[in-house]
Amino acid sequence: MVRFGRIGSGRRVFIQNNWRIFRMIKVIKIAVSATSLLVSSLAVADGYWSNWLTNNHNGLERSIVRIQNSKVTQLQGREQPGYGIINLRLIGGTEIYPELTAWATTNQRGYIRSVSLNPSEIATGLAVKSQWGYGVVDARLLSNTNDSTWLTNNPDAETEDAEECAPGYYLTAIQVNEQAGYGVVDVRFYCGN
Repeated sequence: MVRFGRIGSGRRVFIQNNWRIFRMIKVIKIAVSATSLLVSSLAVADGYWSNWLTNNHNGLERSIVRIQNSKVTQLQGREQPGYGIINLRLIGGTEIYPELTAWATTNQRGYIRSVSLNPSEIATGLAVKSQWGYGVVDARLLSNTNDSTWLTNNPDAETEDAEECAPGYYLTAIQVNEQAGYGVVDVRFYCGN
């Protein structure tokens, strides 16, 4: 798992002592750091949750959206002027048979933006940029070889936070923290194998 403040060198360092590895088929309660999150009947494979990327706990935790039968290769988001990113979802599968998750929030305003990894790559992490007063304003998928481009290319971002799954794990689900008047203010993801 990786945590960056501002990324300059692009280096990734795995921090093993923060990982929470769960070996369950049905998760009722997941311990995340010192807090607990109630998740009703989410079937998951072996894996663990990343930290919340921006550590902004204002707002509400929204439903977990998860790829069921394929690997994540695309990230889609809704960008609304004056708010930043207001919604996110994952896409896997193939160009002919895509698998789309539900949107992470119910806000369907704004412009849809999409980024993709190369077809042979699998998402192993997520990076987000945030701006004071707006929340998350940009995002991209990370992979072992080449990261995707940025979703919105917002030049006003002030901080960048990223984490990546441990070797052998890949991104399978996301959950967002949404604050009224700001849109998405935080994101975390599930690393499965």
